[in-house]
Amino acid sequence: MMHMMGNGGGFGFGWMPLFMLIYLIVLVVIAVLLIRYFTGGTKRGKSAIDLLNEQLARGEISEEDYDRLKAKILDSERRDRR
Repeated sequence: MMHMMGNGGGFGFGWMPLFMLIYLIVLVVIAVLLIRYFTGGTKRGKSAIDLLNEQLARGEISEEDYDRLKAKILDSERRDRR
């Protein structure tokens, strides 16, 4: 009878902290994935050219300003690659 009450064999409480930790990790991973899914994930921001195109489309800048700014952006990108 004493043998049944011991901490020896079986699936006792010794494993409980490990399973709680695994459960917590799974919950955190699920939460992170849900947050990324609903907030757009790891998408990069828009490029400078994309923003410039949008400004032109909305009429916020003239075509002359667009051409001048686009040339500056492209020149800057070329210099950064070197």
